[in-house]
Amino acid sequence: MDRILVVEDSPTQAERLRLILEGSGYVSEVAVDAEKALERLGSSSFDMVISDIVMPGLSGVEVLQAIQTIAPRVKVIMVSGGATPEQRMRSLALGAFDFVRKPVDTAYLLRSIDVAVGMKQLESR
Repeated sequence: MDRILVVEDSPTQAERLRLILEGSGYVSEVAVDAEKALERLGSSSFDMVISDIVMPGLSGVEVLQAIQTIAPRVKVIMVSGGATPEQRMRSLALGAFDFVRKPVDTAYLLRSIDVAVGMKQLESR
């Protein structure tokens, strides 16, 4: 069972993502900010992170950079409705697996997760 950490400061968006993931058979947990996400990643095992880019405190791009140090095998999908093109490109250049615009297209997000999970399994062999 794949475990996904959702990093989202909007309670409405976090709940929507959690419902999408759990409705598709994933186990998910929500962190309301970057600091809490990094604490969870340091103390528990996740297969993937879905992170907003624009958040108070640390940005999603900074979370992505920290994840690469803390848990380099974890795939990261960035989501945002307000990110600049530069922020989107920077997150992809820094190793984000994908970028998904808000409002999230559920089918696209789930396809991206499936591909990321498949790649992670291939990398584990």
